[in-house]
Amino acid sequence: MRFNSNDKPARPMSCMRPIARLRWRWAVLFVLIVAVGCERPASSQPIAQPEPSADDASSEEAQFSLPGGYAEAVARLHDCRNSIREAIATGDFEKAHHPLDEIDWLINRLPELARSSGVPRRDWEQVVLAGDDLGESLGEIHADIDAGRKPDFAARAKAIDDALTRLGAVAADGGNAAPPLSEDNS
Repeated sequence: MRFNSNDKPARPMSCMRPIARLRWRWAVLFVLIVAVGCERPASSQPIAQPEPSADDASSEEAQFSLPGGYAEAVARLHDCRNSIREAIATGDFEKAHHPLDEIDWLINRLPELARSSGVPRRDWEQVVLAGDDLGESLGEIHADIDAGRKPDFAARAKAIDDALTRLGAVAADGGNAAPPLSEDNS
């Protein structure tokens, strides 16, 4: 390779001007910060979730009263189911919101009520599973209403009735007989 008199060989870094070296150091520092990051990885940072306020819990407690026992809770679930079915049949979907909310609230308290009402421990799992099945079926209806769609209660009626029957059987087995299924409670 030939050099012209105008071509100068590259200078070593130590010969660079101080400002150029400073830029070089800032560039390296910037690359390190970007590559490594200056914070902990997102997976190690706890996700801050709002604490449920006492007002939220007290408003639910004020809106719905705790049943006297497991059998009474199952009877209220039947009543709420009937109210939901009637509201949907008449096309008044907003009227179904309150019983849907009450069922959600009751399902969360079923295990506690079963335990305090003397339901045998061997049946507690059935209480939870039947409550989950009921909540899932009615949750789909609730989602339809919230989305502005007409809910199809008839399509979910068998699953709802089966879950209520299983909950009622546990109540009868636990010594707190649930109300018999009649035309109004079926």
